[in-house]
Amino acid sequence: MLKADGTRIVDERGEQVQLRGVNLGGWLVEEMWMMPFATWPPEGSEWAQVKDSVSLWRVIEGRLGKGAAGRVKTALREAWLNESDFDRMKKAGFNCVRLPFFVALLDEPGGMEYLEKAVAWAEERGIYVVLDMHGAPGCQSKDHHSGVTERNEFFKKDENVEAACRAWEKVARLFAGRKAVAGYDLLNEPMGAENPATMHAAHDRLYRAIRAVDKEHMIFVEDGYKGADTFPLPSAAGWKNVVYSLHVYGFTSQSAADQLAKLAWLKEECEKVQAMYGVPVYVGEFNQEPHGTRETMQAFVDEMVNHGWAFAQWSYKQVVTKGRRNMWGYYRNPHPVEAIDPFRDSEAEMIRKCELYRTEKLEAEERLVGVLGEVRDDK
Repeated sequence: MLKADGTRIVDERGEQVQLRGVNLGGWLVEEMWMMPFATWPPEGSEWAQVKDSVSLWRVIEGRLGKGAAGRVKTALREAWLNESDFDRMKKAGFNCVRLPFFVALLDEPGGMEYLEKAVAWAEERGIYVVLDMHGAPGCQSKDHHSGVTERNEFFKKDENVEAACRAWEKVARLFAGRKAVAGYDLLNEPMGAENPATMHAAHDRLYRAIRAVDKEHMIFVEDGYKGADTFPLPSAAGWKNVVYSLHVYGFTSQSAADQLAKLAWLKEECEKVQAMYGVPVYVGEFNQEPHGTRETMQAFVDEMVNHGWAFAQWSYKQVVTKGRRNMWGYYRNPHPVEAIDPFRDSEAEMIRKCELYRTEKLEAEERLVGVLGEVRDDK
């Protein structure tokens, strides 16, 4: 069982464990930009544009029925990520994965089984899992990766926060005592909060809901891009065994030098977290797009490794229709691939296409191989 010990994450022997990992994006949180879906309806169609996970499955279920939509979803998930992927992650030198999920998964028939399977697969290979509520009830921002574009009702309605508390209680009760679980990431990028006080008031309720059923696991709290100096002091909040998490991207970068400038920002923020709050730091998402290079990625990783900061790159895989060459996926498709068309494809056609997205049909991105994972003698 891992725990926070001052600014370090340690195991039961008190030895520091540096979490080096990837995000399992796309598996339980469909995002249109990194997955091969046709998103525009044909002219004259009754269906609206697919912008997010909810609108994707609304179209498929509306056309083909609930049963067919469920079978397509299952086929996609089984192709996107399965037990063999954990062998690949182990071989790549990752000792941790961040597992994003939408809260709606918990209400699906058999939905919790996906989390259970992932933890079991990881456990067998000595890999830790950070469970991440990527989309909360009502959505914690307007961004599509919360599940519904432009919704952002989580912080505005108390019943949404209460529903999230019940969801985390359900998850924490299931995984209490499981040593392969590194901890619980309360809310992914809660940018929709009006201010830090509102955001952390919700975090506090979620923290206490988990602690009612699981007093051992670490709890990861994000800043929602509001800055390291907006976190609460753990002792004042009554929080124990917490890790503070930051995400860093250089979306506006015009050069590799611009990406390295983000590294200077990250270093300042992480050092501020440790100095102000005395807790470990987790860089829960980062990448080097656009204009990143193997060298800039190596610089980021070296900085985090040298300081003992935990990290997870976004993302383990990306499959896009045209086969773009970038670093978003540790695995990616170098050549064009057939996209699932929710507006035209039959159930059978969608399921056939899902098989094209298996990781064994992809290629590892050479700019990431040997950089992100731990180099081991038994490689």
